[in-house]
Amino acid sequence: MEKTVGIAELTSITYGIAASDAMLKAGQVRMLRSAPMCPGKYLIVIGGDTGEVKAAMEAGAELAGKHLRNSYVIPHIHEQVLDALSKKSKVEPREAVGILESSMMVSAIYAADMAVKQAAVRLCRVRLGQGIGGKGVVIVAGDVGAVNAAVKAATDANESLNLRITEHYVIPNPDPELLEFI
Repeated sequence: MEKTVGIAELTSITYGIAASDAMLKAGQVRMLRSAPMCPGKYLIVIGGDTGEVKAAMEAGAELAGKHLRNSYVIPHIHEQVLDALSKKSKVEPREAVGILESSMMVSAIYAADMAVKQAAVRLCRVRLGQGIGGKGVVIVAGDVGAVNAAVKAATDANESLNLRITEHYVIPNPDPELLEFI
């Protein structure tokens, strides 16, 4: 597992590809994701040791220039976040559901990491960009108290970390039929 993750969101596919190359050349990092997202955005996720990730992110930001929309470096990323980026897990009956919606993909990843580090919740999904207007959506599940604490941790940090969380909601007891669609 990667110790630190760097994430960047760009407004140009061309500069996204070029910034990905600059990041790989600037530090001993591993490319976890480098792909266009809708609408015309580009998402980069790299992993490695903290110093290497920071150096790579600086090189990518310099190359991206005005096309860099937002970026974060997340030290000690929670393993649930990396798992949720590649797969979806089901919400179990009798679990509360917390939903965080951000106008930025990178902010959703940061909010997901913060939520699972702050409370004993299960990260069910991190949905990024495709088909949702370039937004990011995080779904957590667990005991209603833990879900409330996880959502509160992210929303409390919204302004200070510029997470751009636009909406959030906790469903204490979702209808079982809904669980198939989350």
